[in-house]
Amino acid sequence: MTSLAVVGYTIERVGPADAARVQPLFERCSDYMLLEEGEPTRPEAAEHSLTVVPAGRDFADKFSFIISSDSAIIGAIDIFRDYPKPNEWWLGLLLLDPATRGRGLGSRVMDALREWLVAQDAHTLWLAVLETNPRAERFWRAQGFAETERQPFTAATGFETRVVLMKAALAAA
Repeated sequence: MTSLAVVGYTIERVGPADAARVQPLFERCSDYMLLEEGEPTRPEAAEHSLTVVPAGRDFADKFSFIISSDSAIIGAIDIFRDYPKPNEWWLGLLLLDPATRGRGLGSRVMDALREWLVAQDAHTLWLAVLETNPRAERFWRAQGFAETERQPFTAATGFETRVVLMKAALAAA
């Protein structure tokens, strides 16, 4: 298995036991949490992110990573294998500390993630971006993602919004 690596940063796989370490990142990213959940970051936000899996799916197919710089957690990735179908993966979250945004880290992480996914035999990567987050939508389009549809989304808090479903080809199918 090829490792997920970005020069100058440490990327490590994490799980539910790491929720307390990851929670401060979610709290610093309260701008995003307000868009997604309609309220400030909840105390259990990291735990929820590290434990939630699609209905009927197995936790073994969930991959959660943190990105660190000088031992400070500055990002999180949540991705799910073979969802919605074999060789297709779902990127549930790429969350970057507001102090690191707009400096090219997201693009470098995506380059590394694409390489890692291809090594996992992934052919397509799916994601949903909030309609209320046009900056993120521009980022994903610049990363080669194309819109497939728009649909309603209900957050764990019950907050209702809309998302843009997007996908990108990773390797020849």
